[in-house]
Amino acid sequence: MMFEFERATGINPLYQAWNKVSSRNTAIGIYNITLDFYKQNLSENINKLHYYLETFQYVPYPEKEYDANTRNIYISCLDDKIVQTAAANVIYENINDLFSKSTHGYIKTRSVDTAHKSLNSAIQNNVTEFYKTDIRKFYESVNKTILINKLRNIANDKKFIELIELMLVQHKDGISTGSCLSPVLSNLYLLDFDNSLENKSIFYSRYVDDILVAPEQAQTMESVIKDIDKTLADLRLEVSGEKSAVVNAGDGFKYLGFYIKADIVEKLISEKKYILAEKLLNEKTPEISAETHDYGNYIKLFVRDTDKHYISDTSQDRYIENHGRLNNAKINELINSKKEFAVPALDKNGLCSFAVFDIDINKEIILRYGDDGNMFDTLFAKTKETAINIQKRIKELDVTGYIEFSGYKGYHVWVFWENCVSIKEQNIRILAIIP
Repeated sequence: MMFEFERATGINPLYQAWNKVSSRNTAIGIYNITLDFYKQNLSENINKLHYYLETFQYVPYPEKEYDANTRNIYISCLDDKIVQTAAANVIYENINDLFSKSTHGYIKTRSVDTAHKSLNSAIQNNVTEFYKTDIRKFYESVNKTILINKLRNIANDKKFIELIELMLVQHKDGISTGSCLSPVLSNLYLLDFDNSLENKSIFYSRYVDDILVAPEQAQTMESVIKDIDKTLADLRLEVSGEKSAVVNAGDGFKYLGFYIKADIVEKLISEKKYILAEKLLNEKTPEISAETHDYGNYIKLFVRDTDKHYISDTSQDRYIENHGRLNNAKINELINSKKEFAVPALDKNGLCSFAVFDIDINKEIILRYGDDGNMFDTLFAKTKETAINIQKRIKELDVTGYIEFSGYKGYHVWVFWENCVSIKEQNIRILAIIP
């Protein structure tokens, strides 16, 4: 019986896969067929694709290699993306109930946020020491024979297995970093690994290839590390030694794009004062110079009529509320002592004197592709271009926008008003906290 094959290649599953693929800003494959072009004859294209699949004439197109550097990305054509997505949906349905609760990447209702929530919960329960590592060249190192054997355990359909093998053979090493099928296949590949680590550990978390684990009291950290090395070796995988370390929440460490420290994460979040700002953008984009500023060039502009401010207390890892108005001397003292400070977004009359636009590379892209290679460089350049465009647009309102390098992921655009303004609830969040 070809149950999984039919679930992946029927007309309705292919349309559902198209809807999913077309909802994203997908990159164009080797034959440059765009979403708009494909959509012009959607019914004909889907029916033709279904016919080729049903009659076993379907052959994937070659992948387009993109931004080759230390990490290569491979882009499939639209037909192949649709088939990959339809097949991925079937595999996902078959293993959805088998996922470890500690696996957070590419699973519905799971995310970087759920990974951090589980970690914060562990820290609150006095779990402080962890082994942090990632899998070296994870996608490229997946062994196809092992993967297909695991697939046979959850999909007893010869034609479906052959379809997956056909798609995998197009990529020489492991599984493709650009395939719509790879995320679910990577989770399938590590399914037993995840469940084993979760059962053996007091805390375990994995997001794609990033692993964080804390041993049970009866275990030593050394035994956990050896167990991970052995289990991964059985899967023909290995950890990145240069990215592996025992870390402690008391000392602080970085995890999935955030800085984690015992008792600090939730407190800092609670101290950040978010409000909704008036929409500033308009259609005109006058030509002006785009100069990047360090915050020292305009930090004095934070001297405003507020009756309180906040100063970081490193000994207690939190912000201390201080009454009184910040002045230039106090701000310079705080900067020189390398202390963070914050002022309320609104003054004591409920008016706002500044706003900030935060332009970052999407966190999911950083976590998937890392911070090296042409992909990151291209997107980082795009963040500055976006900041410059915002600066140009708000200039039309006779407001100067100060562009600031925010560190690692992008830029800020700060704007200040000589006279405080009333803020209407619109779509732009502003954050009144200055690192």
